[in-house]
Amino acid sequence: MIMKKTLFALAFASAMLAGCGQKSADEPAKTAEAEESTQGAASITTLSTPLPDGMVLPFRYHVRADRMQPLDEKSQLRLIDIDVLDLDKTAANREIGKMLSKAGFRGSSPSPSKGGTRITYRRPDGGKVSVIIWDKQGRKVHAHGAKSSAYLGWTVPVGPEAPTPAL
Repeated sequence: MIMKKTLFALAFASAMLAGCGQKSADEPAKTAEAEESTQGAASITTLSTPLPDGMVLPFRYHVRADRMQPLDEKSQLRLIDIDVLDLDKTAANREIGKMLSKAGFRGSSPSPSKGGTRITYRRPDGGKVSVIIWDKQGRKVHAHGAKSSAYLGWTVPVGPEAPTPAL
């Protein structure tokens, strides 16, 4: 009888010690929460190709879509759809405007469009970017923690006269 109790106690103690080195079921969730708090609300995803003229979006974002659509034989439209992670609609609009202004674009007056705000930016060389930006109540965001979303329609020349994008 004493032998059975000793074996049982030894087996129980071994099982307990073996479990001490393993993560519990809710430990991965704690690790993910810790990573999220140090990295922000969601990870940054990158655009399929860099923006023209070496421009970089000056905030954290999550790419919903980034694709090209032909317009005519001389140009195509690059459609960039993003969730903005840390900035509300007003701040994101201001930062996009600053980025484009540094590249020589001038913005039109804001106008309502599809529940958001549209500004069209033009440059003397014919460059054009249409921006529509929404707060998260005006358009559903997909990235966890996103505060706004934006849609940039970038007219891009094609053919032999098209400038080579800056990398």
